[in-house]
Order: sequence, then C-alpha cells, then structure tokens
Amino acid sequence: MKLIVRRTAGIGDSLAATVVADLLHEQGHEVVWQCHQDVTPIIKRHPTIVRVEPPVGHCDVNLDGCYEHSVSGRIAHFHHLFIAAANVQLEQHHIILPINQIPQPPKLNRVPKNEQAISMRLGLRPLPWIMIVPRSNFLTRGLPDAVWSEACNLFNGVPIWLGQHPAPMHAVNSKCSSGDIALVADHIACADLVVTVDTGPMHIASAYDIPMVVISQSHDVHLRLSPLNDFEIVKRNDLDCLNCQRHRCPIDPYNPPCGQIDPKELADVVNRKLKNLEPSNPIAA
Repeated sequence: MKLIVRRTAGIGDSLAATVVADLLHEQGHEVVWQCHQDVTPIIKRHPTIVRVEPPVGHCDVNLDGCYEHSVSGRIAHFHHLFIAAANVQLEQHHIILPINQIPQPPKLNRVPKNEQAISMRLGLRPLPWIMIVPRSNFLTRGLPDAVWSEACNLFNGVPIWLGQHPAPMHAVNSKCSSGDIALVADHIACADLVVTVDTGPMHIASAYDIPMVVISQSHDVHLRLSPLNDFEIVKRNDLDCLNCQRHRCPIDPYNPPCGQIDPKELADVVNRKLKNLEPSNPIAA
C-alpha cells in the first residue's frame, strides 16, 4: 500500500518523524513524505521514502503538532510520540506500528562526491575535524558566541563553524552561512565529532552516525536522540528549569541561563570524546 505521511517542519522534527516511514517500509508499504520546501533536501536523502512533495492535499498520516500538543512531551521519546500519533490514524487501514522498541536513529543516504569536495577543500587542516552547530532558531537552544570562542580555543582539533553567521574567534568559517541545509549535512558527514545544540543538524549527525557532544537545554536530549547514537551531554546541572519545553525563556529571554555553559567544561567533554575516536575521514587522512 502507498501511504502519504506529513510532517511539515522543522528539519529535525521531520527527520526524526521518518521513524514512521521506516516502520511502514518494514511492513511492505511505500511512503510518500510531505514536508516544507526547506526540509525537502534532507528528506530526499532518506532511503525508504519513495517521493517527497509539498504538504498540501490528502495525507494518510498527519504528524504536525503531534508532540507539541502532547501532555507526555516532557517524558516521552520523540519517536514514540510520532508512532503513537501515526497508529491512531493508521487504524482505518488496519496497520499497527510497534511502539515499544528501542528508538532507532533516522537514516540518510550519503552523497560521496559532495563529501569528497568538502574533504579536499578542508584537507590542509589537520584532523580531527569538529563541526560546530552553535544555535537553533530559538534562543533556548543555543550558546553565545563568546562561550563558543573560548571553548573552541581549548579543543584538541579544528573547530569548523556551521552557523549561519560568521564564526567567532578560534573557529573556522565553513561555506554554510547561506543556510544551505544540504551543504550543512555534507559537512556533518565529514566530521570526526559534531558539537551541537538541539536542532536539525543534530538529527542529521544522528542519521550519519557521527559521534556528538550535545548541549541539553530546553529539551532533554535523551528524549530526542536514540540510545544507539554515540553522544555525550553537557548541561547546567545547577538549574531546575531544564527541559522546560519553551521557545522563550521566562527568566531571561535574550540570554537564557541554560546557555551560559562553562567553556572549559564543554572543552573537557569534547577533548575526552575525541581522545578515543579514530579520524572518520579517510580522504583527508
């Protein structure tokens, strides 16, 4: 059966929701995915989705708003919320997706020619390459540039900035300032380590099985990533407002305290993570 599934945005939400496509594919169904045009370049890389189209007209499963409006949003995993919402709508087709499995990472196909071009351009820089994803579109998921600059100066590797604004001191500018998410994805695929906040590129790193250090702020990262991913978390342990699920901080809307991470603490976790990693980029090596 061909089924149309809709998750309009954002990039990370739609990519995480493709767990529904994977489970439908395992049961022999074909999945057409509906999403926003800004998300399309990433979802087109998904191996079990047969076509990507705009979010208009009929769909069999609508995943928009399913976790945002859930009373379980602070305690349930992303994947389980998406699957539960899908099961309610798939009942009319007599389809039931398993919901109690270990959450699986999303899947994306690589684009070797793009990765090779990036590796050749960065090849004069020594390994390891640390891709930095500094902020999302929400201030409750991001660190100030001053924190990044101090931390990057302490990293035992080359910090490559994937932000949409110029890199601060001690980080190397990539060519991702245009917001080209496909280009961001290709850089992530070349990384030895991704250091990121909770945002779309974090889910891309998850899909490419790249080790991560993730800053946990307004959302509990354990409820976003698969336990099968290789990641460590950095957070402010002295705050009782983490996992608030808010896009605007009621304490300080412009400088949320959860973003005031100690740069040395962040660098210590990054360097410890790097210590046992083999360079993942044979082209540059």
